[in-house]
Amino acid sequence: MRWTCLFILNFILNVIHLTEGSYLWSWMKGNNSMILGDDPTPSGLLDAAIFPKQNGTIFLFGGYGTETRGSPVSNLQNTIWSYETSSNLWKIVDGDPTLPNQVSKHRSSDGFERPSSRFDAASWIGSKESLWIFGGYGCQGEGNQTCDGADFLGDLWRFDGQWTQILFSNGSLVPTARRGAACWSDGGDRLWMYGGTGVNKTGSQGLFADLWYYQISLASWKHVHGNQDSLDILPHYNPDLSSNPGSRRSSATWIDSDGVIWLFGGVTPDGDRGDLWKYLPASKIWIFMAGPDTPDQPGIYSEIGVAIQGQFPGCRREPYAAIGDDDILYLFGGEGFASHEEGYLNDLWKYDPFGDGAWFWMGGSSDPGSRSNRNLDGEMGSQFHPGARNGGKMWIQDGVAYIFGGYGYSDSNAGVLNEIWKLTYVDDVPSNQSSSNYDSQLFSGLTLGIAIAILGLVLIISLIIFIMSRRRRSSRNNPTKLKEEDVPEATVELQVSNAEKV
Repeated sequence: MRWTCLFILNFILNVIHLTEGSYLWSWMKGNNSMILGDDPTPSGLLDAAIFPKQNGTIFLFGGYGTETRGSPVSNLQNTIWSYETSSNLWKIVDGDPTLPNQVSKHRSSDGFERPSSRFDAASWIGSKESLWIFGGYGCQGEGNQTCDGADFLGDLWRFDGQWTQILFSNGSLVPTARRGAACWSDGGDRLWMYGGTGVNKTGSQGLFADLWYYQISLASWKHVHGNQDSLDILPHYNPDLSSNPGSRRSSATWIDSDGVIWLFGGVTPDGDRGDLWKYLPASKIWIFMAGPDTPDQPGIYSEIGVAIQGQFPGCRREPYAAIGDDDILYLFGGEGFASHEEGYLNDLWKYDPFGDGAWFWMGGSSDPGSRSNRNLDGEMGSQFHPGARNGGKMWIQDGVAYIFGGYGYSDSNAGVLNEIWKLTYVDDVPSNQSSSNYDSQLFSGLTLGIAIAILGLVLIISLIIFIMSRRRRSSRNNPTKLKEEDVPEATVELQVSNAEKV
């Protein structure tokens, strides 16, 4: 009976496992070459600014590109592109992607402004879904010429159909020029920014640890936390109110539905980090939440899809990150440390801030350098996945996650990418199965129905086995007295034989 129960328990667990979900990748668009014409596509872009809007349209600005007029020449961009997730189509909104390395343009006889070409700028969506950028690394100056070099930038721009530079009077309190800052928008009046690398007021270059926000209604910056002139400050993991992430750039950042600001990893003065922090704006304190407190640590990969204490992604810079409506973070790739070696990554992680504080490893390789495996028809399956990469963007639209661009591996050698991949949650699919028209709700209902039917059958069989075993036990404890004529002849002979021996 004991072995029967163990068998049944194992069977039930396997049945329940059928109802667990999977995250499946599908390639949507992009072969890393710019296409113009009726169906345009941007070139590969690294560290472009991205603006996901609520209507499903994604806006993209700038970035470090790879192609100009068909020639593989690296360049800085200042074009705005839009992408519709529903139609899988790109469109040029502003600028000319064939004209790289442009300096800023200001209102003159032609009547328009445009920020200079740049990459790694801070970006936000402000009130009335206007687009905002600050700084980055790119062309300085203004006019109608191209630039030969690039530098840190500290200008603030708004786009609401046309570009407008936000100017400040001399002596105003403003952040200094920088790139790679962490940035958040509260969906309203405040545009938050932390850290980055750049030049302070004394002209020294390094990593910042200051926290700012720009208040749109007041048209002014406010310095909130950290010394704006101090550079290269190490993180403090003290259990008191002095904890802070220190100076860093290229972190994963997001803000949850309660207005709590989150930050993961990035580059610090002594290496890459894999620590998780949150900032409480009301109390103005940083809280260290999880991860290693030393740099350049490898990840701990245990079991896919299971939250395990002590499991966490390795230290890294420039990962892809986005938060869903349920406040769950999704983290993909980056450049940093896998289970043993350092390189470009394609692992997928999930963090639930309302859970027990553990990371879920959801898929991807625990080794660096993976190449893409894609189906050009857009089929999704467990065998398809993007290659290892960093410096691109991730967003979530209607419960589906997307990634674009970055630097890393497609099918062959590393380079700047323009691929769009889609990550969809469906019920469990066999590893060799893919589908372009997969109905997850139907599959979910069918799987659940089969599971319930099998579970019911198993319970009935278990009940029958239990009743039969009780009857056998009752027979052994209360044996029926047999008449002599009811005893088999062999038994009688055995008793007589034993009596003669005595």
